[in-house]
Amino acid sequence: RYSMTPIFIDADVSGDSSKINEMNEKVRDIVESTSKPGGIKVAVTGEPPLLAKIFDLMIQDGIFTLFVATLVIFLMLMLIQRSIKDSIVIVLPVLFGVQWTIGAMGWFGLKITVATAAIGAMLLGLGVEYSIFLNSRYKEEKKSDITIKDALVKTLSTTGASTISSGMTTMIGFFALSLSMFPMLADMGFSLGMGIMLILIAVMVVGPIMIIARDKLFTKGKDKLKDLRKGKNRVEKESIFIKSYEKYGMIITKIPWIVILIFIIITGFMYYGSNFVENEEIDFDSILPEDLAELKAYNLMQEEFSSTSSIYIFIELDQTYIDSDEPTDIRDPRIINYVNILSQKARQMDRVMEVRSISNREKDENNEIIPQSLSEQKVLLEDIRTNDLITEDYTGMLIKVIMQPPVDRENTVLQIYSILEN
Repeated sequence: RYSMTPIFIDADVSGDSSKINEMNEKVRDIVESTSKPGGIKVAVTGEPPLLAKIFDLMIQDGIFTLFVATLVIFLMLMLIQRSIKDSIVIVLPVLFGVQWTIGAMGWFGLKITVATAAIGAMLLGLGVEYSIFLNSRYKEEKKSDITIKDALVKTLSTTGASTISSGMTTMIGFFALSLSMFPMLADMGFSLGMGIMLILIAVMVVGPIMIIARDKLFTKGKDKLKDLRKGKNRVEKESIFIKSYEKYGMIITKIPWIVILIFIIITGFMYYGSNFVENEEIDFDSILPEDLAELKAYNLMQEEFSSTSSIYIFIELDQTYIDSDEPTDIRDPRIINYVNILSQKARQMDRVMEVRSISNREKDENNEIIPQSLSEQKVLLEDIRTNDLITEDYTGMLIKVIMQPPVDRENTVLQIYSILEN
């Protein structure tokens, strides 16, 4: 048919998102700045562009689902509360808790996956009830014609304990998932458990401040000054737990600006942490939209030119050996000769297209000769690219076996282990 031709670019980006994005930008610049003949189309595809596209789509999808969830919940609250300002006071603390969660994921090194891409919408749906509890209880206390301060203290001392208890049961369920043997499921459980915890903190810290701000701005006249420690409005100190919430409520009402400052610091810290959130590598066909141009090009490349599968053999120095005669540098000729034998045997396996190893590169550069002293090895390897096959501390070495699909996985693994054992 002669309808297309590929340009293959081998790049060592090692899954680093910054390197992937940098390489994608450079390739796009080359394509866009080079004039092309009429009647042709150019598509940039491959693993790095698709990985970058997956991350972009997951972020966009997460933002979209969070926006839709926020809008629907806000409209529902307006119908129930019959007040825009009350709806804002309920939703806003939860949104701050969601933002803190994304930042904490960055600080903890938790990656965005299919399971956690819509974590914002999930946490909003789960966490908004805690804010509703707080505000509903406050309104009930305010009906007694007491001050904002007294109503808030009574609210925190009564509803605070039950709200925290309710949240903790949900947290325990999610944190239990972090014990799963599947990393993606474990990360999702830890992220959701941490998210519920941060939303509870946001509701208990930001929520009272929002209530104070709302009532100070919209309440007509001055509040009656009453001392909660006297008279019939005294909170019954049934337990140390409830007593602590009463004291907490008094602190918030006395020094709201200090609480606001703490809240701003936490928000800034978590916002900075959100810059470190990365995506987890996943299967392209199972996650990307079928009509995505990059995926179509990638699948067409696989059909027309066939993709490859790779097997990696890693050789590492055994640090438990203390015999002075044992190799202490992975470039030792004894190791290179061993790698050469493995490379030759691996090349004889079924459907092997290429074997990449240090011994093969040395022979290509040195007339099929492998130096037999460490000093000669070091001199030769200075002129050969080795960063994709040798570790920086020279304690490990890689052999990459590239195979032509379809590959009989079980038989191939057996062949590899047979080579290593023999």
